[in-house]
Amino acid sequence: MMTKKQSTILLVIFCLLFFVYSFAPLNVSAAGLIPCSGLDCQPCHIFSLLQNVLNFLWWYISMPLAALFLSYGGLLMVVPGFSGNAKLYDKGKKVITNALLGLVIIFFSWLAIDTIIKAIA
Repeated sequence: MMTKKQSTILLVIFCLLFFVYSFAPLNVSAAGLIPCSGLDCQPCHIFSLLQNVLNFLWWYISMPLAALFLSYGGLLMVVPGFSGNAKLYDKGKKVITNALLGLVIIFFSWLAIDTIIKAIA
């Protein structure tokens, strides 16, 4: 079992990582997503907007969340070395496996939608 000090350290590290990755998308402004100014928009700008939103979701939402879950799973796998709890090791492996599986699913979804947008536009 983990001691109170170890669980506090784990919680602080997790909260710090969550804080860092939560505010990473704030560096992107809406001006980069919207391809036209609003008055000179044409139908082709819809596809450009969809492409920009898709890229935003992939790079600024999916990747930081995947990194967060991979680091959380890694921490869960390291904690049994301190406490001797094999259940946490198995939970860490499950978290990492699910994070990688989710990343693969999101990547192939992005690839399919990107191909469709480029074929239509």
